[in-house]
Amino acid sequence: MRTVDHPPVVYKTAVSLDIQSDWAEFNLLTPSAVILLDPANSHPSTNAVDTRVQWGKEYSHNYQRQTLRFFVVNDGSPINFSISRGSLAGPWTPGKVIVTIEGDYYINDVNTDNKWNTKWFDKAPVTSTPVARLANSGRVSEPIYNWTDVLKDYLSESETSAKA
Repeated sequence: MRTVDHPPVVYKTAVSLDIQSDWAEFNLLTPSAVILLDPANSHPSTNAVDTRVQWGKEYSHNYQRQTLRFFVVNDGSPINFSISRGSLAGPWTPGKVIVTIEGDYYINDVNTDNKWNTKWFDKAPVTSTPVARLANSGRVSEPIYNWTDVLKDYLSESETSAKA
C-alpha cells in the first residue's frame, strides 16, 4: 500500500454536454469523483445527482439542441463515464451527443439499441491544475489524508462560498 505524506489535492474539470435529441444523460462511473452543476449555466429540464446529469425526457419526441455545462471534481485521476441518448434528433435525423473535456471530444452518434444508445469511455484525462483552496480556517484541526474526507470538506467549502 502506498503511503501519502501530504493531503490529497482537488481537481475541478469543466465538462460540456452538447445534445441533439429529445433526452440525454452523462453517467460518471469513477467512484472517487462527483458532478457539480455550474450555477452560471443552469438549464431547465436538467436533473442531476452526484454521478449523473440527465436532460429531457425519453420518448418525448421534443427534439432540441442543448448544451449543458458542469464540473467533475476528483483527485486528478482519469475518469470513466458513459453517454446515453435518444435515437433521433428530429424526423429522420439520428441523435447525437458530444462531451468535451479538456479539449477532447467524446462522441455518441451511433444507434446501438434504438433505446438508450449507451456508449462508454475509459480513462478520460481531467484538468492538470488543482483547485486553489482557502486555508483551513478552522474547518478541521489537522490535515486530511483520506480522499473521501477531502472531497467532503471541499464540497462543504464550495457550498458555503456559494451561499455567501
